[in-house]
Amino acid sequence: RLSKVEEYLQNKEHGTTLAHTDETARYFGYFAMIQLLRMHTLLADYHLAMQTIQHIDLKEEVPLFFKIPACAVSLYYYMGFCYLMMRRYADSIRTFSEILVWWSKTSGVNTKSYQYDNITKRNDRMTSLLMMALALCPRPIDESLEKTIRNEQWSEIMAKLQRGDIDCFTDQFKASCPRFVQAASPSYEKEDHQQIKEVQTRQLKLFLQEVRLQQFLPRIDSYMKLYTAIKMDKLAQLCDMEAAALRDQLMCVMHKTSQKVRNSKGAPLDGENQLCSEVEFYLDGDMVHIKAQKAEREHSAVFLEQILKFQDLLHKIENKEPVNAEAKDGKAEKATAE
Repeated sequence: RLSKVEEYLQNKEHGTTLAHTDETARYFGYFAMIQLLRMHTLLADYHLAMQTIQHIDLKEEVPLFFKIPACAVSLYYYMGFCYLMMRRYADSIRTFSEILVWWSKTSGVNTKSYQYDNITKRNDRMTSLLMMALALCPRPIDESLEKTIRNEQWSEIMAKLQRGDIDCFTDQFKASCPRFVQAASPSYEKEDHQQIKEVQTRQLKLFLQEVRLQQFLPRIDSYMKLYTAIKMDKLAQLCDMEAAALRDQLMCVMHKTSQKVRNSKGAPLDGENQLCSEVEFYLDGDMVHIKAQKAEREHSAVFLEQILKFQDLLHKIENKEPVNAEAKDGKAEKATAE
């Protein structure tokens, strides 16, 4: 509050606040915003947590938080987790994907940092959260992340998550979620470990409740992709369900696949409702009419991605030191003299 860093982030050019005039105050205020995000996430108030970073400079070409890698990783970790718990899976996937791809490109530069091991562990937690979000809302992701998920460490876990294995969701959530704290003051007279775990258990219960509601959605989607129109009874037979139960599930699909999605330049809580499924359908009596809509990338996006990859490769080749050419010349001269 004293630094007025939010006013600075809204208007960096003109202003007379402490954040405009004092760089140290600006950094302290910025760091306080990230810590408020962390604190409210640990208290499980996800909406308020995202409100604290409503004015953060995500739309800038090089935001301030990228100056410190640990700050960037923490910001994206708590943002992605808040989106996951708020049922904004598309935003959660994009948030985790952006930071994981960025870290894969810059991790070689930061190996000497004392925070490198902690950041690497947090990246594993974000990969686990990303896989849970993908299991609940399948979407295309970066090729490098797909390769990571297909390796031996993650492939079996991803397969279980896609099958809707509740035990796997439970294990991954416990291993990857923040260490929640209780808002009420604890009992100082006796040590109660059960009270400490109560907050995490409550959040896990809420998350698994959402998972169970969507447990049958991937199977229903997979069958609907094969048809343009199908009778309710036949689809129920394929899904091993009763027609009435299937109708309830289809209504659930309509609700769950509509999510609020943030624009890439928008504030964290901003967004518009979008259909986040590869299948769009409507019910007409006992018939289900289906329109498959597979998301296709624009040609320009594919070309730009490949150009950037080759530019990075050329940059690495140009900056690579030659293999001690002077030493080789010295050895050759010595051999000639002998």
